[in-house]
Amino acid sequence: MLGLCLAEVGIGPYSDVADRWGREYFLNYRMEDMVIHAPYKAYGDMMPDPRKIESNAAIHWRGKAHIFMPCLETNQFWASPYPISFHDYKDTSQL
Repeated sequence: MLGLCLAEVGIGPYSDVADRWGREYFLNYRMEDMVIHAPYKAYGDMMPDPRKIESNAAIHWRGKAHIFMPCLETNQFWASPYPISFHDYKDTSQL
C-alpha cells in the first residue's frame, strides 16, 4: 500500500534494496529482531548445508548472498541507517 501511495505523488522505487554495504532499506522483520536476523545467524561455520536450515534468518537471506557476503565480517547490523520500513508489528503499542 505504501508503494501505491508514493507512486500517486510521483515517487518511484529506488533501484536497489540495499546500500553498498549490504544494509537493507525495507526489512521484513521488527527492528528489535534485527540481531536474530543477521546473516551470520543463518550461515555460520557450524552449518554444513545452509539450504536445509529453516530459521527466520536463513529464510530472509536465502538468495541474497550477493548482498551480504562482501560485508559479512564488517557489518554488525543489516539495516540501513535510514530504513524505510519494518514488518511484523501487530500491535501499534510496539512501534
